[in-house]
Amino acid sequence: MIEKIDLWKGKEACSSCMTTFLLPTLTPRPAVLVIPGGGYTSVCEKTEGPPAALAFNRLGFHAFVLNYRVAPNRFPAPLEDAVRAVKIIRAHAEEWKIIPDRIVSCGFSAGGHLAGSLGILQKPQPGLAAVRTGRAESIFSPHIRLSGFFREARSGTPAGRLRSMRGRNGRSTACW
Repeated sequence: MIEKIDLWKGKEACSSCMTTFLLPTLTPRPAVLVIPGGGYTSVCEKTEGPPAALAFNRLGFHAFVLNYRVAPNRFPAPLEDAVRAVKIIRAHAEEWKIIPDRIVSCGFSAGGHLAGSLGILQKPQPGLAAVRTGRAESIFSPHIRLSGFFREARSGTPAGRLRSMRGRNGRSTACW
């Protein structure tokens, strides 16, 4: 089901919205918030929004595309939009058949910056337990540790960069 949702109903001069790409299912599924790029001057929703959302749908995720505030708006407006989108997704988790602790974000360029900001710039949220520490850490608990990536990636070889992402023993360095 595809539907456009106004993030800030009743707020003047705010065009922030989120488009849902919900799978027809009776079983709760994980969800991804897709955040297109655009250098915080525009949102490349056409090329980085629905195509990515549909790809996540094919992988079994419910997907949502965020159209956030850009210039002349500045920080924290885009982050407020992203946080609001996650709150709306969580509020409808039961209705939309979403696993509430399986919501992640995926961003492109400025959207990637915004997706990362969701994980590090938010105050702890009650009920969001991090897998390893058992304590609430942020609006999103999954983070990827990239230590060593830049050191080994200097060689410029794709294999070196891939090795860096996998870790020394070939296993993922993901902290989640």
